[in-house]
Amino acid sequence: MLAIAIVVSLSALVYYWSLSSTSGEFAPSILDEALRSEERFEIHEVAFDRNLTEVGFDGKGLVVYLANDGSVSVKLVGMYVNGENVTMMPSSVTLGPKEVEAVYAPYDWSEGESYEVKVVSSRGNHRSSRFLATSVRIVD
Repeated sequence: MLAIAIVVSLSALVYYWSLSSTSGEFAPSILDEALRSEERFEIHEVAFDRNLTEVGFDGKGLVVYLANDGSVSVKLVGMYVNGENVTMMPSSVTLGPKEVEAVYAPYDWSEGESYEVKVVSSRGNHRSSRFLATSVRIVD
């Protein structure tokens, strides 16, 4: 009788341990997927600046205005211009719900040309829009 009680107890412990181990592996991915589906960010506007030296870059570049229209924070970690990975300053930016932020990227653009700008979040979402380059002076 004692042997049966020990076997049942050990079986129950192994069962509960396996459940906690499994849920520990899957719970974060389920949460990440839920947050990923809630991200709502956009490229609000792009300004084509002739001189970004004041923010640490030499020459031409982009000033990209990013907006978070969602209810969860979004960490933006990458930017592409016409498919080319470009340096973003700051290298990542976290936007809280309903926030707008400007980031800078050096890029040798030509006036009158069209450029596709794409930003990528840490959760793998991305947004892209096409903008026509017109010269402006944003940074003083």
